Amino acid sequence: MGTCITVIKVVGASSLGLLSGNLAFQSYKRVPELIRQLNNQVSISSTQAVSVLRAVTNNIYISTAANVLFASLTTYLFSTAYKYSPPSGRHPYLLYCAVGAPLALASYVLQAKSADVKIVKRAGLQQKHVEGQVASKSDAATTAPAPAPAPVQANEDSDGSLGKSYIHVSDSSSSSSTPSTTSPNSPQQQATDIHPTTSAIEQEVEEALSKKEYINNLETVKKSYKTAFTISSAAFVVSAIGLVGDFFFI
Repeated sequence: MGTCITVIKVVGASSLGLLSGNLAFQSYKRVPELIRQLNNQVSISSTQAVSVLRAVTNNIYISTAANVLFASLTTYLFSTAYKYSPPSGRHPYLLYCAVGAPLALASYVLQAKSADVKIVKRAGLQQKHVEGQVASKSDAATTAPAPAPAPVQANEDSDGSLGKSYIHVSDSSSSSSTPSTTSPNSPQQQATDIHPTTSAIEQEVEEALSKKEYINNLETVKKSYKTAFTISSAAFVVSAIGLVGDFFFI
């Protein structure tokens, strides 16, 4: 029974170490790398930016699943070790470690839950929007009309005269145009020229604000990972000290 309890303690400490390692990797390596990639994107609606956002959402799902798994395993193993240990072996550090893992996970959830939800929702909408634009462009390209054939010069007269070959349509249309349609100062033409510029500026401002919101949410996630790592690493140090005490001093 004593050997089995020892194995449970070692496995519990290992799972707590894996939890601390994952939190450290997310807070100091993975999330800062995703922030850097997102900062390098010129347009948040580009295909490359969508791939970065997809990596962000996948990282949230995978990291959350791993953290829940390690925290649950740690709590179960240390609580089991405390429950089945003899009275002389029920040390307080077993309870500290059993509570430390879910406490670290709870601190992350309380700080970063809203940020994670916003990232996932906005990334999903952004991906659908970009995919819709790509699909519409491809449909427009496939349904574009074929270019008109080049005009064929009519046969010349028998006397070889070139003055009556044919008349360009552009010459006829330019000669029949009215002054109202060619006036450079027409208000309608000015409104047509200003409208695309205004829309482009509004789109750039909207994309800049959207990218800033993504980055702010990722910064919140990074800080939450650091807080959770501090708690889990403290519990891991306690478990290591407790195991050393069990092996060498008791």
